[in-house]
Amino acid sequence: MPRSAATRRPGRPAKAEGLHTREALLDAALEAFAAKGFAATSIRELAEAVGVRESVIYVHFDSKQAIFDTLMAQSGLLELGELGVDLSPLAELGPAAALPDLARRIVDAFDQPRARRFSSVMMREGLLGKAAGGKSLTDAIAAVQRQLHPLFEVWLATGRLRSEFTAEQLVWELLAPLANVRFVYLNAQSTEEERALGRELAERHVSFFVTTTAPPSSATDYRRSNP
Repeated sequence: MPRSAATRRPGRPAKAEGLHTREALLDAALEAFAAKGFAATSIRELAEAVGVRESVIYVHFDSKQAIFDTLMAQSGLLELGELGVDLSPLAELGPAAALPDLARRIVDAFDQPRARRFSSVMMREGLLGKAAGGKSLTDAIAAVQRQLHPLFEVWLATGRLRSEFTAEQLVWELLAPLANVRFVYLNAQSTEEERALGRELAERHVSFFVTTTAPPSSATDYRRSNP
């Protein structure tokens, strides 16, 4: 016989109710972290913002750090798998065909409402400090960049990129300006006009990157097809 709402164990919310509460807690934490910082935000404040007891928060998260870590995984640094990006087919497509779409997916992810607010959190926290267990922003970004190294190594080995560069250099040159677009143009305070400009700058950057990193014959072909 299924357990009814009346006989459900105390302190364990119904699944739909629990999901709503969990998302509300994440939104409240994001607002608080952006406004006053991780260290200055208390569990009690989050409970009051959502209208629940403090004990309810611990049903969903072990600690305030766990809340931050969840936000980081969802909206902070980029996991290509979370965007539905399969890198294997991109190796065959080559940079000119693959990178514009890949960059659009990345920028789309940066431009989601929760991601824009988390950009403001990361800027406020500086090098992420206690909110990331002492891990620096540089280290965290390097972990993201390593996702693309194998793809660029294939392109280098097959002559689709200029051979004087390393995969590490190329991935950095591709992603660093996109990260700049995120923090400058796609944060919680950005206007519609600023966001549109950021997207345009990202698109222009990728076009420039594809042209300047391609072998001479490929660069000429790309310019002809993208006047």
